Amino acid sequence: MRKRNFNGEGTVYYSESKNCWIGQYTKPNGTRSSVYAKTNTECKKKLKEKIREIEDGMYCEGSKLTIYQLGKNMLDTKFKANLISETSYKREGESLKKIKEIGLGDIRITDANRIIIQEKVNDLRTLANSYITKVFRKISLIFEEAIIREIIVKNPMIGVLKPRSEKEDKKVRALTVKEHRAFVNALENEKYKNIFLIDINTGMRIGEILALKPENIDFENNVIHVRTTLSKDLNDRPKLNNDKTKTYAGIRDIPFDEKTKRILKDSISKMTLNKHGVIFSEKNELIHPNTINTVFKRICTNLGIPLRKGNTTLSTHSLRHTFATRCVEAGIANPVLQKIIGHKDIQVTINTYTDILEPYRDSEFKKIIKYKASQNI
Repeated sequence: MRKRNFNGEGTVYYSESKNCWIGQYTKPNGTRSSVYAKTNTECKKKLKEKIREIEDGMYCEGSKLTIYQLGKNMLDTKFKANLISETSYKREGESLKKIKEIGLGDIRITDANRIIIQEKVNDLRTLANSYITKVFRKISLIFEEAIIREIIVKNPMIGVLKPRSEKEDKKVRALTVKEHRAFVNALENEKYKNIFLIDINTGMRIGEILALKPENIDFENNVIHVRTTLSKDLNDRPKLNNDKTKTYAGIRDIPFDEKTKRILKDSISKMTLNKHGVIFSEKNELIHPNTINTVFKRICTNLGIPLRKGNTTLSTHSLRHTFATRCVEAGIANPVLQKIIGHKDIQVTINTYTDILEPYRDSEFKKIIKYKASQNI
């Protein structure tokens, strides 16, 4: 059993009695601890991770580590590795806070069991189903990580049931043709007129429009090159998410018609120079999407267009839905709509616009009947 220094920060050796490699390191309290692995390489990797945790101030005894602490450690690690944006960091942080609020966060990983977890997650029923899914998934990932770190050997989430919300699922509503027409007509003297018109005529996300630069628009081929979007920093201020969109499918080219071409050219002609180089800005700063949403709701209210109808709501995202709805009504095929909208999976497109597609089912099925008859098959 010959001990060897590991870059002067720990010791790695092979134990014949334990039939494995052992890496020893010094904990923050001055005592020694060990990691175990079947190979020298794996042992060094584990030891390096422990030493990094200590250096980053994220080390905690596995037996004392709480669910929240491990979740926070995982989140901080992803953020430091530049795997998530500030917006995602903040959003995932909210899920962690909710885990604490239901009384699960302060429970030690080693003390958690299926019964305790089920009792706590049942309190999520007052949230929307989409939020319940996010929090439930976050808890599952934490315990999966606990197994990887060898804090526990069995996942206590096995058998835990995800609760169903007591609330009815809300959906973003598209404007009807009549509402669409009234909304466009009401924009004549509005400050953000062109932003709204680009949205309702291209289906772009509001953050993508607010991040548009003149070089993103190809007037020769009538195409908008969507390459980035706005996100938010940790203080909720808008920032350019350089070379990134919401998903990889968000990077796309969107065709536009002559009417939209005039709107885009008008927007560029009125553009004020700003440090971000975007078409739409205010006082040299990016425009916050919430500002556009507030104005949108005010216009709808003045027109008598209800912001809530049944389980549906209106927001600037409704303009994107309105564009997609007009596309479906015009007969644009789902795969084409998927590419224009920027959904990474066609199933997302179908699920999102299933209510719109339903009325066209019978008329579309008649096409195959007619085709088969023409081919005598």
